[in-house]
Amino acid sequence: MTRQRCNESGGKLPALQDQCPRCGLASRRRRTAAVGAFLAGALLCLAGSAWAFKSVRPAPAPQPQVPPAVREPELTLGALLTMSPAEIGKVDVAAMNLLCAQGLPGAENLDVTQCLRTLDEWARLADRMTQERIGIFQANPEQFKNSENWWRVGALVGVLNRVIGTSYNPALKNVRVFDPFDSTFFRSPKDVFIHGLLTGNRQGTCASMPVLVVSVGRRLGYPLKLVAGANHLFVRWDGAGDRFNVEVTDAFAESKPDDFYHTWPRPNRLPLKSMTPAEELSTFLGFRGLCFMEHQRWRDAEVAFVHAHALVPDSKTNLPYLERLLMAEQYGIPMQPPTSMGPR
Repeated sequence: MTRQRCNESGGKLPALQDQCPRCGLASRRRRTAAVGAFLAGALLCLAGSAWAFKSVRPAPAPQPQVPPAVREPELTLGALLTMSPAEIGKVDVAAMNLLCAQGLPGAENLDVTQCLRTLDEWARLADRMTQERIGIFQANPEQFKNSENWWRVGALVGVLNRVIGTSYNPALKNVRVFDPFDSTFFRSPKDVFIHGLLTGNRQGTCASMPVLVVSVGRRLGYPLKLVAGANHLFVRWDGAGDRFNVEVTDAFAESKPDDFYHTWPRPNRLPLKSMTPAEELSTFLGFRGLCFMEHQRWRDAEVAFVHAHALVPDSKTNLPYLERLLMAEQYGIPMQPPTSMGPR
């Protein structure tokens, strides 16, 4: 190494010394070598990053459609019932459903926060499997109505029902809506709220399976809605330039026209409109009221039906139950479990 002049003293820097003891001047060759090594490393990093971005295109992670504030455990059913329709529209449909199940007989150990985490995990799984298998649709679009939206919903239902293993409770599958209502349908909240599908044996009914599909689908950005038929819920893709119904209570998704639901499971003239968030909450509160009625907790049932009716005053769904409860309270009529019909 050649000797270098010290700028401060004019003295010489010893050949084997890296730094002048007076001015701290480093050896020029050492400094030049260090700068060169740094630049070379930076160039290699940039080149490696460019190659990685060019050769690997990661699948987009699902983005939750719910603001974090409504996912907090501080959100209660009481707070939810004080919200305006616009505020309700910002709440996760799964959170609304689970909060309406809290406090019901048989739901004492319900953990809303853990259930929401499970939904997030299932959404990530569904997104990854959908991205990995998109080539199935691209190779044969005619087998899927030439609709990528339809294929995506079918893939979602397949992941939930066949991969994860959610299913219809076989004990309730054959309950006929033309017979007097079987009180066991609303006896267990796990059969009508989504925590039964998220925990334990992962079973539910047409009251909960469509809600599960909508909950996970919205996490994937799908414009999915709930629709009420006669004693039955189903799913509808309603947005992004497309509209079709989806039956989700079997292993595979099926598409049924509106006319089908005007005759099944019984003849009806229902409008079959896509629910607003307020209507979704009203529906869940109605389920809550029916569960309380099955356990003869009349006052709790009355409160649930009052709130359900207040959210959707034009609906006649909850009025018969509310009127019966009010008359029984006014005239002291002995109350018995209702003899209505279940969703399916």
